[in-house]
Amino acid sequence: MNVMTRLFTAAAVAAVFAGCATVTRPAHDTLVARGGESADAPKNTMAAFRLALERGFGFVCEVARSNDGRVVAFQDGTEGSPAPLEDVLELARNDRPIYIGAKGGAEIVPAIKSAVAAQPAATPRNVIFQSFCPDCCKALKEAIPDYRVVLLSKLEGIASAGDLVAKAREAGADGVGVRFDPDLVNEEFVTAVKGEGLSFNVWTLDELPLVLRAFAVGADTVTTNCAKQMFDEYCALYAPEMQSHSEFEERMIDGAAFPSAQVHGF
Repeated sequence: MNVMTRLFTAAAVAAVFAGCATVTRPAHDTLVARGGESADAPKNTMAAFRLALERGFGFVCEVARSNDGRVVAFQDGTEGSPAPLEDVLELARNDRPIYIGAKGGAEIVPAIKSAVAAQPAATPRNVIFQSFCPDCCKALKEAIPDYRVVLLSKLEGIASAGDLVAKAREAGADGVGVRFDPDLVNEEFVTAVKGEGLSFNVWTLDELPLVLRAFAVGADTVTTNCAKQMFDEYCALYAPEMQSHSEFEERMIDGAAFPSAQVHGF
């Protein structure tokens, strides 16, 4: 990132956060790599998943049921032979969750349950399931109740936080993941949803000002195609003096407070 770009981005971000008391920072445990680190490896592949973990990030793996009834990593444009879900779950670690995005409806759930049972590395601490299909979410929660389930939404037909909460409750979900619409998803909206005990994820953001804006309104996590890039850009803008394993104090930029960041040494 050159100097002019850094100055422009800093000004844009400061404008976004004018009036905000604090800003939740991009970090290894708040940025989620969609399809793994898909900016630097083929998306939704074992290579991309491993790269995400090597860089310290959890990741999203989209799965579908194959013709022979197995559950495999599948996303439009995925290269090579799809990895079985059991192989993906073997990468599970407690500090960086794997988000399994189930394609289709409830018919995939029995195969997912079998894959989870066959992989001892998978636990409710390190695997989260998500789906756009309310029936799939409900079936997942019934089949593997100890695991967290997130209802994904494009916010179509959603006019208020209450609408989204009602859909999440109907689906039996523990949280929501939404396409970021800054006109709707403001601090009041997110606070209302989280006030009902639901986690709040935003997807898929690949520009730092939008990532920080999502955190500023209260998002717990942000899904991105370039987790390392977003983290590095944040550190370059707000922590140029930062070194590995170091911390720096919160500082004010045009009236907005940007919390300290920490590199975990991945």
